[in-house]
Amino acid sequence: TGLMLGQTVHVAIQHLSHICMLLSLTVLLISCSINKSESNPIQPALNTDNARSDEVSGSSTVVDIDRSASTTRQATSSIAQDPVEKRLDVKIFVVNQARSIEFLKTAITAASSLFEKCQITLKASIDSIAIAEEVSIDEETRNQVAAQYSQYKPAVFVIPATAEQDVAFSYLPSLNRGVAATSWVTDRVSDRCFVWIMVHELGHIMFDHPKHSAGSNNIMSVACKQTNWGSRRIAPDWTDQQCEDLRQSDVVSAIKTRN
Repeated sequence: TGLMLGQTVHVAIQHLSHICMLLSLTVLLISCSINKSESNPIQPALNTDNARSDEVSGSSTVVDIDRSASTTRQATSSIAQDPVEKRLDVKIFVVNQARSIEFLKTAITAASSLFEKCQITLKASIDSIAIAEEVSIDEETRNQVAAQYSQYKPAVFVIPATAEQDVAFSYLPSLNRGVAATSWVTDRVSDRCFVWIMVHELGHIMFDHPKHSAGSNNIMSVACKQTNWGSRRIAPDWTDQQCEDLRQSDVVSAIKTRN
């Protein structure tokens, strides 16, 4: 009986050893998978903002910011020391009538009030362009389109969709490629969130980094949804530091004043 008990214990220990080895291998494989997903070499250059389905659902409401909630902030010490008027010139290209011109005019007015918070004047113009309906707006197509309008930077391309089914994304200026300093906003963005997301993508270009900010009401967060941008009409905002950095951006120019 003692011999049989010893053999049983020995077999149990062997099984336990095998189980431990399998668990260790499983943890190792999971760790490798996580590390692989976090080491995306294109992410620092191409910032992609994927929202949840409730954030990009269609809406017939044209974006309009409540002016009472979007008044220009009091001048911070950094802006007070830098009283030069700043301007952001943006070209918006509507591809294959992805949005109506009237909608975009309203959106530009609303976007202007967000930049006014940092005492930056937004000057935007709109052009309609067309590409063949059967052409997929993949990376190659985006390179070709951006190259055709390379004299306009920064530029926003409002498009029907992309081959990758992304929501909205930007190519940073430091990418040093033809598509650098361009933003792409698809029809997966709801009308309600369009202004927030367009300004958010322009923010990536102006900051020249893909970082997002915390907080449900910061423009550089990925928080546009019904709960904080619905009936309450609370306009998203920048921090004082963000305003300072925006005004120092390479894509922002000083407005020359007449003497």
